[in-house]
Amino acid sequence: MISKTLVLRAMLIMVTLVTGAALVCNAQGTKTKKMPKEEVEELMNAVLPFAQKMLTEHGEFHPYGGAINSKREIVWVAVHDGDEHPPSERIIDLLVDACRAEAKAGTYRATAIIFDVRVVPPGSDQKTDAIQIDLDHISELSLTVFLPYKIKHKGEVVYGEMFAQAGEKKIFKSP
Repeated sequence: MISKTLVLRAMLIMVTLVTGAALVCNAQGTKTKKMPKEEVEELMNAVLPFAQKMLTEHGEFHPYGGAINSKREIVWVAVHDGDEHPPSERIIDLLVDACRAEAKAGTYRATAIIFDVRVVPPGSDQKTDAIQIDLDHISELSLTVFLPYKIKHKGEVVYGEMFAQAGEKKIFKSP
């Protein structure tokens, strides 16, 4: 279990990362039009390092999210149901609901929901731990990206080959 102090520390780190990500996006020019694939890649590259940092420092991480808003800024998506130690599935469901609501309101262009899973990578018959990133874009592009990893005996995290598959289009749905 991750302690309440660790959760608060993680939230502070997320706030720091958000500020940096927004500045990078603004420095690159928010008026530049990007293709949907470029936008979801930018979002993934902004939100993935937090999971990697938590794995390196603590060997685990709670589900969290990120989005590109209508101003084309990267923002973090966090939810809380009042429970100090909610199950990951509950947090993921709340993240999906929060992202859907903001997408419907026109606030988000793209979303990412990040969580820990066990998956069988291509070319293997063994399950391994992986970071899963569910990416959805207003254009209806939807991808699920996996980054397999192993934590070695001294806490070192070794990553495998990233792979992707079609997503479930959970956030932006056609009427």
